[in-house]
Amino acid sequence: MPRLLDNTVASDERIFDGVICFGGEDWWYHNRGHYDIRMMRQLSKHVPVLYVNSLGMRAPDPREGAMFFRRILRKLGSFRRGFVRVDENFGVLSPISIPGERGAIITKRWLTKRVAEAAESMGIMCPLVWVACPTADGVVDAIDRAGLVYQRTDRYECYPGVQQSRIKACDDRLKSRADLTVFCGDLLFAQESAECRNACLIDHGFDVERFDRASRGQNPEPSDIASLDRPRVGFVGGIDNHTFDVRLFIETAKQLPEIQFVLVGACSLPAGWCELPNVALLGQKPYEHVADYMAACDVLIMPWRRNQWIESCNPVKLKEYLAVGRPIVSTEFNQLRRYDEQIRVASTPQAFRQEILDALCDPGDEQQRRERVAGHSWSQAASELLVQLRDSGLAPADNSRIVKDEEAIKPAQTALPRLRLVGGDWPNQTTGRPGLRAAVVLAGGLKPSPLVEAAGRSVLDLFLTQESTVLDVLVRQLSSLPAWDGAPLSIRVAHNARVPAPWPETQAANVRFEQDPQPYRGPAGLIADLCVGYAEHEHVLIVEAGRVLTCDIESMWLDHLANGADVTVGCNADQSPAGVYITRCGALRHISPIGFVDLKEQWLACAGEQGLRVRVYEFSSPGAILLRTRADFLVAARYLNNQFGSVAGRSTVGLTGHAAGTDQLRVIGHGVAVGPNVRIDNAVIMPGAVIGGGAFIEQSVICPGAVIEPKVRVVNAVVSTSGFHIDELATTVSSLGQLSNLDLHAKAA
Repeated sequence: MPRLLDNTVASDERIFDGVICFGGEDWWYHNRGHYDIRMMRQLSKHVPVLYVNSLGMRAPDPREGAMFFRRILRKLGSFRRGFVRVDENFGVLSPISIPGERGAIITKRWLTKRVAEAAESMGIMCPLVWVACPTADGVVDAIDRAGLVYQRTDRYECYPGVQQSRIKACDDRLKSRADLTVFCGDLLFAQESAECRNACLIDHGFDVERFDRASRGQNPEPSDIASLDRPRVGFVGGIDNHTFDVRLFIETAKQLPEIQFVLVGACSLPAGWCELPNVALLGQKPYEHVADYMAACDVLIMPWRRNQWIESCNPVKLKEYLAVGRPIVSTEFNQLRRYDEQIRVASTPQAFRQEILDALCDPGDEQQRRERVAGHSWSQAASELLVQLRDSGLAPADNSRIVKDEEAIKPAQTALPRLRLVGGDWPNQTTGRPGLRAAVVLAGGLKPSPLVEAAGRSVLDLFLTQESTVLDVLVRQLSSLPAWDGAPLSIRVAHNARVPAPWPETQAANVRFEQDPQPYRGPAGLIADLCVGYAEHEHVLIVEAGRVLTCDIESMWLDHLANGADVTVGCNADQSPAGVYITRCGALRHISPIGFVDLKEQWLACAGEQGLRVRVYEFSSPGAILLRTRADFLVAARYLNNQFGSVAGRSTVGLTGHAAGTDQLRVIGHGVAVGPNVRIDNAVIMPGAVIGGGAFIEQSVICPGAVIEPKVRVVNAVVSTSGFHIDELATTVSSLGQLSNLDLHAKAA
């Protein structure tokens, strides 16, 4: 059993107080299941980690057509974020990098300074530098470091479009200089370990608990796959020409028209590459839902190309596929040899077809497949890494040194009396003003709201204004509240697997995204679990997600203090619940540590019986605007844009309709492609959408990435990447007055 970190290190070990990782992916738009990202998340439990988004190994190629512009736009979007603290011990830096050899020289001049500033802000003074992108080779020498780790998980020089000689030269230098080169594939390790100064083989892990829940059907199927017929044959992962065998897949799908094929993942292939009626392209999904999509399939496939890249790789999805227990059909590659008895192998469309049919008829032993990868967790992989680092003369700083100001403050807090005095004279330790311990945003639920179901994403990720999502609006308001330590208020966004998880894209350093610690606990149970570490006299704010707060929360907080309340419940002027609560943490100790506990019907009713002081605070109109339906969303967007910004959203060149400044709502996000002669009335068009020329959009919400065909009329609808979701009376009609060929699904939105 590999040993974990202890509090003693040998005198000859070099101590690192943080990690600077030059990643192979971009945190903001790539899948977060990759080796470097998962390993960094594990290391951040021990020391601060600065993840530097990929510097890139090749320049975008204009010959890629639409994909070229997509790459440019998403990278520019990443650059715009700069440095973001995702949580207390994990930060992401999006550096501006110029591709190519000349670009690398220019980039190096200022990148090292930017990295140093970001690292210093996280308290990293003597870092372990981790390189997962070979082109970072030219930067690492300018960084004072305790040690260097090179991640050789793929044959990088075989990536399409790279300058092979340059990448191979970077690879050779890194292997010769790194204190430790980490491999995860058997073949590369066998072929190259002798070239390294010091090498080890540490296999992929996976999120054991998440995949176990999915394999046992404990999570509901995602809505966009649940509507598809069975049997389902699925592929989950990046769909790229250098890895995915397009011909093999299409020929196989053609031979099985009665079977539903499902592809989940980002796709770099040209539009229209596959238009078979039995193939559903669901696009990239948040990492938190990957296991649920895999488990929703009857057979999982890996139709890989035969090339050097694939032959040397060890795809993490192989373990994830096995972890959900479904039968697997794959083309041949080296790493399969570890699991020969568990994988069906085929190399031609005819053979692939037959293996799929055989797998459907005889799925085999699911439990045996799960047991084959049992224990291969990311925490186990990180433990093996820490042992290898120690053997290489490197050790992380003592954990107790990493916990800085928070631990120093706790002894002073415990001396504070329980808050019962009228007047709100309880000071925090920094400013002397009363402050909250944290704000908890409840972004989960037993099932998605009609709006979330139609949009296919968390309500927090929907744009209410040209630049601001629901979460952005909420964070701005909550961040202005006084915190217990004088810093910006800590905001904890809690979500579960039953509704789409929010993408953690906010730039606010004080926001943290968390999975519910226990399933099916209910909102009160969840709050009690999250606040276990808080002192009884401390107070937290609770906000139910899916609301736009137009109310004065600080006045509610001061009223709560002045009246010595244990719990204050916010309500709107019409006496409807506002979904806002303030509670003393001691009041949460009455909540059962197991089972489902609701906020209003169970906890508040119990609070009165326990002698706790429960107060109701009434907000002035409109209070908290609920965001359950399309109509709710448009009401909230109109309110925000009329109060705080132009209702036009941005330039409306080429649009017809009512003028900005009236009560008409017309919000058009950045990056929306709008054709000529488009009419938009009372609608929100979110970033990344495409609106064809001559389209008419009224009383509708167009989600990121949605496409409206030219000359189409959209009324009373939520349009997402999965299609149209219409409520009330709505029509979608071409300019010729005929029904369009778009697939419309009538749903209550």
